Amino acid sequence: MLMVNKPRHSSQQVGARFRRERQAQGMSLRELARRLGTDPNIISRLETGKRQMSVEWLSTIADALGIRPAEFLETSPPEEHVMVSASVRLDQWLEDCWYDDANCYLLRIPADERHAGTERIAVVVDCSSMNLRYPEGTILICVPLEKLEGGIEVDKRYLIRSRRLVDGKQQDQLSVKTLVMGEDNQLRFVTESDDPDKTRAVPAFGTPDQEIRPIALVIGSIQPE
Repeated sequence: MLMVNKPRHSSQQVGARFRRERQAQGMSLRELARRLGTDPNIISRLETGKRQMSVEWLSTIADALGIRPAEFLETSPPEEHVMVSASVRLDQWLEDCWYDDANCYLLRIPADERHAGTERIAVVVDCSSMNLRYPEGTILICVPLEKLEGGIEVDKRYLIRSRRLVDGKQQDQLSVKTLVMGEDNQLRFVTESDDPDKTRAVPAFGTPDQEIRPIALVIGSIQPE
């Protein structure tokens, strides 16, 4: 029997650890709920801390995941997994940026409770277009904008999808840019590079010949040694 004398972790912290373990095992909310004979909404509320994590739930969910309950109460820094699924290069078309299933891989990173329960993606910087901020080889942790509330913010960095006509054919590219407010009070996306050929600013809402669309907010980075 699991004995708890004094709570040392909030329901949100324990729930977030369950979520990370479930995702690391490739298990959906629906599948975990099926194993427990309950509703997926209940599991979701437990994982996000919106429902109290009782000792009974702690033991039951841990058993379904094949984990000792005590592991979720240990004081080691929490971690989570994120899928590395693309590379970012200015000279690469979008269809060549995304990895196929054989090249995607899970990366274990420190947990970020700011966006607990929110889908994240990771991309590798494979060019020098942001080398003043992110050296080549840096892995960026991103949250899709569709998963966030509110609009884009100045001085934040974003994963950008741009589209333009090349030889009469629409081509898409993936890049990372910072949103800034110019002296003329116009919003622009800029690259932070020491290469003058890569520092051209583009209007935040695009131009007649180039569509600009931010698709994810960069919330963290892991740089190579």
